[in-house]
Amino acid sequence: MQIFFKDKKNLFECKVSVEGANIKDTTARLVLKFNESKQNSLFYGTIKEDGYCSFEIPALKEVKDISGEAIIEVIAESMFFEAAKTDFEIKQSKTIKVEMVEKKVENKTKVIVEAIDNSKKNSLKEKLIKIFKESKNKNLIQENKYNSPTKLVKEVFLKIKDSITESEYKSFEAFLNTISPIKLKKIKEKL
Repeated sequence: MQIFFKDKKNLFECKVSVEGANIKDTTARLVLKFNESKQNSLFYGTIKEDGYCSFEIPALKEVKDISGEAIIEVIAESMFFEAAKTDFEIKQSKTIKVEMVEKKVENKTKVIVEAIDNSKKNSLKEKLIKIFKESKNKNLIQENKYNSPTKLVKEVFLKIKDSITESEYKSFEAFLNTISPIKLKKIKEKL
């Protein structure tokens, strides 16, 4: 089986022997008969005095078929001879394969969920009340210098900040953001 390439020039060689005719007056041609498309391609060869024949076949880029039959025809002094037949295949001389690889991107977002412990809420409230009373007794906080209850609670909070946990700190901060002046007044009354 003969192989021809789609993507590069092909050289096909054979030896032709002629008896009873001059080799100089002899021509050779190569016919490629494709199986599926029923098309033919014809290439003329060059015969040297020693009988070696070569066919230069360009890259077969436009050919859609991949196989068929190669026939060497020799014409000597107006006589036609079908000298040889062989099957052929058309292939790529170079093959490239590309495989897609998915790169997984790691999600760096983290979500931390903390359960709220009701016992801690009560302990925070108790701590706040205790510290507020102590601060008031020691004259560290004077109610009359604040024109709003929120400022008073914020000052208390700043004084107790070091004595509570981070979780309690966040809870108290959330508490300050939602508290209204009326609720603050009630808290003060309970103190």
